[in-house]
Amino acid sequence: MEKNIFPKYSDAILLFCNSCGFIGAPVSQSLRNQLNTYYQSPFSVPGATPGQDSKYSNSLAESFFSSFSELEPDWLPQNVLEVGCQRGFLLNEFQKRGAKRVVGIEPGEVEPWVDDSGAALDIRRGLLSRDILKEKDFDLVYSLQVLEHVEDPNEFLQIIFDSLNMDGRLFLAVPNEFFSLKEGNVGMFLFQHLNYFTPDILKSLLNKNGFNITGLISSRHRELMVMAQKMPAGWKGGKEGQDINGLRNLLKGYQRKVTEKLNYIGTLSKKTKEKNLGFYGVAGTSNIFSWVPSLKDSPVAVFDSDSNTWGKPFGGVPCLVQSPKSLDSVENIIPAPFRLHDEIVKYIEGRKVKNLRVYPLY
Repeated sequence: MEKNIFPKYSDAILLFCNSCGFIGAPVSQSLRNQLNTYYQSPFSVPGATPGQDSKYSNSLAESFFSSFSELEPDWLPQNVLEVGCQRGFLLNEFQKRGAKRVVGIEPGEVEPWVDDSGAALDIRRGLLSRDILKEKDFDLVYSLQVLEHVEDPNEFLQIIFDSLNMDGRLFLAVPNEFFSLKEGNVGMFLFQHLNYFTPDILKSLLNKNGFNITGLISSRHRELMVMAQKMPAGWKGGKEGQDINGLRNLLKGYQRKVTEKLNYIGTLSKKTKEKNLGFYGVAGTSNIFSWVPSLKDSPVAVFDSDSNTWGKPFGGVPCLVQSPKSLDSVENIIPAPFRLHDEIVKYIEGRKVKNLRVYPLY
């Protein structure tokens, strides 16, 4: 990975379509090569889709099925496809609940999940394409935290549309960037994210590709989730258009609010001087270190609750990640993640570390 991912830094650019209001990042051939290398490597770790049988994976599965039931109560699909499935943990859960056939598509290097009968699940390695997916009879296709990574979301959705039966449904979960844009989420930019969705942007995209949204969950503290019905050929979505000016103003406000937060961090860094300035949560910190030059000459520390990150380096972070047990090594700390920000503040304060002051970012 160290040799293949180059350059190590790239510009943070968002493109805005004045016609439809879509927000996305420009994709160069260099970035395309980086992403292909990354997704097909062992470093492409599971995010929303669990990768192993653990307490954390089980909690993610419970959260998924809770949201699924909220959007589509009392429905058990019989033929299920997951795009971006990792090993197939959730597919196996569908199977245990009574689904007759489950299929997964995953570009990463994974070993397919083995079910209770000892059979490996049907996990097809590669990116979604018509070559890898020829069926047209799925009751449900779902994809969690994937669409934001897709270079051509229209083609992606058209392949899914064709794979569903006439009554088929699509369940999607993506980062809800409405609140990120509104509040200036410094960590919103990730080199893997090519598309940035608000509820209106996602609805417009789905309507364009023949899907009618039947349920939607939008919250500052959760990902954006939708259930959509495949519609007959010739169906036209809702006539209400995008609020182009509103989206444009959101983007302008985002740039201003991010600048204010970076200046706040820079000022705090100068104020603490020789003392270690702590950051809690790996997510978002690489952007902070890239965009606040004064931090390069300041002593810093990064902490995270995830034991899988402890003692390891992360791209753009100038130090190894530490356990919360080491919080007593700093006197000032900034919680970096956006969606879990309030919970992290409460968690740090609940540890009652002597002389530790928390500086909320949001």
